[in-house]
Amino acid sequence: MRRQTVLILICSLIVLGACSQEPATGNLQVELQDGSLSPSARSVIAGQVTLEAKNYGDFTHTLVVTAEGGEVIAASGLIPPGESQELELRLPPGNYQLSCRIVAQTEDGSLMDHFQLGMRAALRAEA
Repeated sequence: MRRQTVLILICSLIVLGACSQEPATGNLQVELQDGSLSPSARSVIAGQVTLEAKNYGDFTHTLVVTAEGGEVIAASGLIPPGESQELELRLPPGNYQLSCRIVAQTEDGSLMDHFQLGMRAALRAEA
C-alpha cells in the first residue's frame, strides 16, 4: 500500500510539473527533426521574441509561425541539416502554430509533406 501511495505521489508531481511550466522569456529554442518540431517551451511572454531554429534532421526544413486565423506572422528561409536560423518577431498575446511547410517530391514521385508528417507544435504568447 505504501509503495502504491509513493508511485501515485510521484506521478502527480510529474503531471503538475508538466502543467505548470513557466512561459519562456525572450528566447525560445526550436528543434527541427525529420518528422517532428520541438520548442523548448509551449508558452512565451508576449512581446519581443527570438526563435532559434536548429535543424537536427537529414533534410532541409523551415520554421513558419502562424496566428490562430492562419495568417503567417514570420517564416525562416531554408535551414539545411546541421544549421540554424533566428527569427525575431513581436507576438501579441494569443495562440500560434510553429511548423515546417516544405512539401518535397521523393524519388518514387510521391509527395512528402513535412507538416503532415508531424512537424508542427502549438505556442501560446501570454500577457
